Amino acid sequence: MIVASKAPLEVADQFEASVVWMDENEMVAGRAYWLKIGAQMVSAKVAQPKYEVDVNTQEHLAAKTLDLNSIGVATITTDREIPFAPYAESRDLGGFILIDKITNHTVAAGIIHFSLRRASNIHWQATDIGRDHHAAMKHQKPAVVWLTGLSGSGKSTIGNALEKKLARMNRHTFLLDGDNVRHGLNKDLGFTEADRVENVRRVGEVARLTTDAGLIVVTAFISPSVRARHGARDDGARRVHRGLRRHAAERGGRARREGAVCQGTLGSAEELHGHRSAL
Repeated sequence: MIVASKAPLEVADQFEASVVWMDENEMVAGRAYWLKIGAQMVSAKVAQPKYEVDVNTQEHLAAKTLDLNSIGVATITTDREIPFAPYAESRDLGGFILIDKITNHTVAAGIIHFSLRRASNIHWQATDIGRDHHAAMKHQKPAVVWLTGLSGSGKSTIGNALEKKLARMNRHTFLLDGDNVRHGLNKDLGFTEADRVENVRRVGEVARLTTDAGLIVVTAFISPSVRARHGARDDGARRVHRGLRRHAAERGGRARREGAVCQGTLGSAEELHGHRSAL
């Protein structure tokens, strides 16, 4: 973007904004959307609203989400810094729309009030020992294998068997199991849609940090939402991310719970999605 040298634009990745929700499905805090502002398109997440605005009285109301035609004020975080101007100064650089990543429908419109202090006070700390060095020490390529399915479908059984097989190959691994994580890191989360999105987001972030340590990470979670899984993938866009979707019949799930072990070769995500019955 070309600007006057004496009047540079602000650059930030976190903002306070007013949002008008335009979709029949209510907003889910923490879900990733495309944010289009001017000619820029970035991934963005909307936090739980600070308050909702009553359109008749202008009163500020407590709100956990926004539904159709609701107006609220919330914090928006983008995946990278963007140049902007408050809407009061520039409609083009202060107004934006939010687009659903799956349907490509416009779900909201909004205006930026100002950037938040976090955007200028928190910076990424570079380290001398990085991901490549950790991976080279372990003689392997870090990766994330994401297993998902219904409760009792055999995710943890397969994850455990996979980690054992990798261990026999002298690979350095770590298994993130959904139940285990809810005993500690995610013990404060329930099972609402917003909490499930946050659960997957946290697991994705832990997986990303663990691959930075050079490990092969296996996750076993109930993560049925395509949007949530895409969000986890986007958060670790530079990471090798393998998605496996498992659909088990009741009989097959019962057999696995009774101790049966599935063995096979892991192919590409596309190959696996194309052979669900084999899984």
